[in-house]
Amino acid sequence: MVLEKREFFGTQQYFQNETDKRRADLRRHERELAEVDKDDHAVRVRQLRKSVIHGLQLTVCSYSAGECLADVDAEYLKILDAAESLIATPTYYPFDLSEREYYFYVIALIALGRLLDAPTARIASLQDLGRSNQDDFLMSYLVDDAQPLENLPQALLHEEPFGALRRLILVSDFNERMDAVFAYLEGFRAFMDEMPWAESHLALDGRFFGYWAFELGALAKLLPVPDAFFEHQMYYPRDLVPSVPIFEPPEPLEATYGQDFEITLPEGFPGTTPPA
Repeated sequence: MVLEKREFFGTQQYFQNETDKRRADLRRHERELAEVDKDDHAVRVRQLRKSVIHGLQLTVCSYSAGECLADVDAEYLKILDAAESLIATPTYYPFDLSEREYYFYVIALIALGRLLDAPTARIASLQDLGRSNQDDFLMSYLVDDAQPLENLPQALLHEEPFGALRRLILVSDFNERMDAVFAYLEGFRAFMDEMPWAESHLALDGRFFGYWAFELGALAKLLPVPDAFFEHQMYYPRDLVPSVPIFEPPEPLEATYGQDFEITLPEGFPGTTPPA
């Protein structure tokens, strides 16, 4: 089957090669883990932490490469297995969510679970992968969007760029929600520039596995948010989000966004195509 990559950056060949390499490396890592003495908890914890992070990177890379969603889901379920084994291991120590890289991993895992319709209880267990000195609004909402908003912690571990997603959840006005979406998409790239693999999409050096705002996709699905105005944005995983019925937008939309709903973004903002 010929794949067509989803990721804006990189080449088809890069992602096919990188997905094959990462999958082979992870399967070899799993075989090595199976040989570790079950009582050697320290080694098991180190290996399982790698399994979770490398598994997420493989899952995202396979999505970027254009693999079918069933294959992406299969890789995701293996991450859940590794995460649950990690949490159950004596001497387990969680990821420090005050570090933005680890927060990214955990929030992406939870958001992907919602997008792939993973079992709710298994998604909730992912919160135990991380530790922090306070609860996080976005993480709590993504795990359980049915709870009353007033019961959610109001703090965010990382206000930038995730404050825009808190605003997306809390407001109901269509225009305000669109403002929050585009504020987040602008801040998302700045956030990704802080990751260890920042700019690796230019070198294609084997560290790059894709830039995807899975947490925005999860919120578009859960709230739900009509995404016709941002579904073609390069970071938005549109084929993971069920279509929200098109509705007649409120009267102020044209006045806010201009004729034909042309959205004005900061100069140089990449990847946004207004709907046809």
